[in-house]
Amino acid sequence: MGVRSFDEGRIKSAEIIQLITLYNLFSRKEGKNIIFQGGTALRWFHGNERFSEDLDFVTSLDMAQLPTLLNSLAVSIEAGIKAQFGPGTFTLRHKDRGREGSLTAFVEFSSERQRGKTTIKLEFEKLKAGASPGQEQVILSSAPAVSYFIRTGQVMLPPGRVINVETVAEIFSDKIRALLERRYLKGRDLYDIWFMTETLRIAPDIGLAKRKLEMYDHPFTLARKPECFPELAKHPEGDEAAKAREEIDRDLSRFIHEGVMNVLRKDGFQPIFAATGDTFQKLLKDGLDLTGYQAINDGRGTES
Repeated sequence: MGVRSFDEGRIKSAEIIQLITLYNLFSRKEGKNIIFQGGTALRWFHGNERFSEDLDFVTSLDMAQLPTLLNSLAVSIEAGIKAQFGPGTFTLRHKDRGREGSLTAFVEFSSERQRGKTTIKLEFEKLKAGASPGQEQVILSSAPAVSYFIRTGQVMLPPGRVINVETVAEIFSDKIRALLERRYLKGRDLYDIWFMTETLRIAPDIGLAKRKLEMYDHPFTLARKPECFPELAKHPEGDEAAKAREEIDRDLSRFIHEGVMNVLRKDGFQPIFAATGDTFQKLLKDGLDLTGYQAINDGRGTES
């Protein structure tokens, strides 16, 4: 099976289901202990053009509470989706991610009016006791991207729902951790760093970056050294940069309109490499030291 390309119809359906799910999740009292983060938070609340398929959250709740909470939301989420799309088959399922302090859930819907199934993924990470990332309380319907969907009749949401959303600086530090920790480099993380530095004018904060490495129950493990990102920017013709360009193209082509992708391809994604390289160069200059963190030993030479 080939890599999926940007599919505007599929994306619109998924985004509508995201908004319905967000609205219902934060309708419960448990919502005060849940914080929305990640690429989809950038999309809805900070103007990122990149589609994101996941709803990412951090929480101080006991992870054992989440299945019960999600099951209790199924009826209202299903009703909201069917009010939007008409009759169809709905499921909400969840599973342990196989590591302590995390849970994944899936909301799936197959409409009788159109072919195919729309799926969104929810991911929850447990915060360490006493840890709390910077956050803002935002009225869902007042966010410009959400308001546009409501005004144009693409989604029906009652007003007044308040969402806990990580600050941009916190999302930025999450992306830094993700780039260091993911086994496989994802173009979406690199793109989001570029978007936040160039559009939102966010600068790396060594204090936030260090704090983020210690914020979750699941311990941070090092998949790649921070020095690799300045090296990619300095040597755009090298083999590693070529591999990274392939990964960026393969990953982002599912999440960004073809016209935007063509503009990014024109420069070989160099502005993205430069923004990421500058970010890690500043962190290293400010004293980022990952000595003592366990490294993933998968034969790629990432151990230090």
